[in-house]
Parts: sequence; C-alpha cells; structure tokens
Amino acid sequence: MSKVINTESPAVRRQKILRLIAIIVNQLGSVEQTRSEINDQIAFIYLSLIEIEKTIKATLKPWEKRDYWVKADKFRAEWL
Repeated sequence: MSKVINTESPAVRRQKILRLIAIIVNQLGSVEQTRSEINDQIAFIYLSLIEIEKTIKATLKPWEKRDYWVKADKFRAEWL
C-alpha cells in the first residue's frame, strides 16, 4: 500500500473544524430539535475538540524537535 499524504496543514484543519463548531453552536438554540439531534450535535462538538487537540499536537511536534520551546509553550498556552 502507498502512503496517505495529507496536504492540509494542521492550522487549516483546525480552522475548518472551528467553522463547523460555530455553525453547530448557532443552530443549537435557533431551531426546534429533538433530544437525540441535540445529543448528536454535542457529541460532534466534543469529537471536534478532540481533533483540534490533535492538530495542536501536530503543530507542536516539529517545533519541539527543533528546540523552539518558547514558541511551543506560547502556542500551547494560547490554545489552553
């Protein structure tokens, strides 16, 4: 099998996920929804936040490899 190459940077993926979360949050209070739909949306937000955490770790990995500790710590604190 060949290697899967992801051409999107972690920052691009993070921005897309944040846009999707914003859309879901706007819809939560505006439309009549069943309890299961609301639960699905909350689960989506939770899983999206986990994916954002993965993109943050992916961003930090090369910085820490190059000993950019201050830059990595500032970025980590920004997303905390």
